[in-house]
Amino acid sequence: MHVSTKLNRSHVVTGGEALILPSLGRSEQDLTGGIRQRVTVEDSMSAVHASHGPLKPASGHLRSEVDIVCSMALATLPGSTIPWAAMRDDYSVIRHHIARVVPGCAAYDDKIKQPGGFVLPHPPRDSRTFETGSGKAVITSTPIEVLEVEPGRLILQTLRSHDQFNTTIYGLDDRYRGIKGGRRVVFVHPSDIDSLGWSDGDMVDPGR
Repeated sequence: MHVSTKLNRSHVVTGGEALILPSLGRSEQDLTGGIRQRVTVEDSMSAVHASHGPLKPASGHLRSEVDIVCSMALATLPGSTIPWAAMRDDYSVIRHHIARVVPGCAAYDDKIKQPGGFVLPHPPRDSRTFETGSGKAVITSTPIEVLEVEPGRLILQTLRSHDQFNTTIYGLDDRYRGIKGGRRVVFVHPSDIDSLGWSDGDMVDPGR
């Protein structure tokens, strides 16, 4: 990876082991259950709309996230009364269940068929009300945990770049940070680069 002086610091805590199951991306066609499935997405403004991928899947072996989760449930919860198979084969079944229990989601599957979808209710925004005992907003503060590392060591994290939506990569340039033609870049503070004896643009192995 290339090392750069542009910095964005935080930390990620992981478990001892991880199981990575490759799945269909949201940009790929999902024909689970023999029909063209669609999922719903919610943006930062609480707007919900349907989404279905137009692209041919990268592999015929890929399964959707819904398929993976429901199939795991079917294999491990034989006595479950939840209709895992029905939800796996038709995602609208999931939306019908959501419509029954989530406020503002009545007729969920019908609403997402409308152009632009629909907006979830938000009492503080819509009516300036708060569903708390006092009827007022409850604000709490959490102290920041400062991580200390040994000299010569850095804390590594991943972060979203430009031309990227969640884990879907659309391009190799990151115009936010002036990076072109690649994403395998480590951003390091200039003082840390100097202390480690590196130079901006060096090739490094972050796993060592």
